[in-house]
Amino acid sequence: MTSNEDKPLCEIELKQTSLKKRNEAILKIITSALISISKAYSELEKIDTKLPENMKGYDDEN
Repeated sequence: MTSNEDKPLCEIELKQTSLKKRNEAILKIITSALISISKAYSELEKIDTKLPENMKGYDDEN
């Protein structure tokens, strides 16, 4: 592997820019996934509150 000292400055800046864009894209994907999980969990909680008392929290007992 070559060190940054061996590369032209524009190449280093380009690589940093592409890494930043990649990281931003990954962050958007993770954020979107967390929002989806949160919404799904919220829906499950709504369903759980509508269940008969003897069925609530069924998975918690296992």
